[in-house]
Amino acid sequence: MSIKRPTYICAYCGIVKRVRFSLKELPSGACPKRGEGESHFWADRDLLSKQCYKRLKKTDKPIDAKYMYYLGQCYETKENLQDLETAIKWYQEAADFGLDEAMHALGRIYEGGKIIPQDLGKAEEWYSKAAKRGNYDAKFDMAHLYENKNEKLKALYIYEQLARSAAKTPVFQGLISMLGGLPQYWRISDIRKIENWNNADGLTKFGYAYEHGIAGVEKDLHEAEVWYMRAADKGSIYAMVALGSMLSEDLEKNKEKVFEYYRIAALLSRQQKKKDIIEPYFQIIPFYV
Repeated sequence: MSIKRPTYICAYCGIVKRVRFSLKELPSGACPKRGEGESHFWADRDLLSKQCYKRLKKTDKPIDAKYMYYLGQCYETKENLQDLETAIKWYQEAADFGLDEAMHALGRIYEGGKIIPQDLGKAEEWYSKAAKRGNYDAKFDMAHLYENKNEKLKALYIYEQLARSAAKTPVFQGLISMLGGLPQYWRISDIRKIENWNNADGLTKFGYAYEHGIAGVEKDLHEAEVWYMRAADKGSIYAMVALGSMLSEDLEKNKEKVFEYYRIAALLSRQQKKKDIIEPYFQIIPFYV
């Protein structure tokens, strides 16, 4: 019974080559689609879908950056195919095409130092490139990198921006009427009658009402802070951002609390973006007690 030899296809020109098991190196040769002196860029046939393989054989439709990134993930994570150097090669190629996920992956690899020697400078460089293209994970990891380097002001700035981008202003469902041009909100007493008001959303509304003097209560920032802290304990991103903003009035005194509120809010936002919404595994110290 003959053993199937590994088959590779160039991601640019579509040429197919089979390799003997005794050979440790991929086939050499210049690729006509990559410019003068550039060699073929081989993709393992076994990692490609049938549709992708057929498309690669059409030389006018080379592999796209998303698939390069996918191949990098395969080589990095699949135990039976793990080849970390090849993973980096594919990530680098995808990053050269401007794919932010690949740039983030390279930053993560350079920061971790498990595959290649740690280089925090290059990690920051790749995170920055991905962040400029809107990659949330890269922004968060860059803030974490600054935090580990004890550059907390830089980290705080990024955490705050991420947290604020995720904070949604509480919506008072009871916008009843317009009298004299002013909106009439449900009163706090009405909200208390709702069966499930004692949750992150309900508690945040209480804090918002006291912060802005609406819903039948006078403006009271101390009371607002108390309710926001209770809401933050239950995972309210808006409450954490509001507390960070309030405590920033005396940043020198409250910088550790401010940092934690923005950091945790950014972390929760990241989990939501990954559709990995879980109960918070942390507890914010209930300062209101």
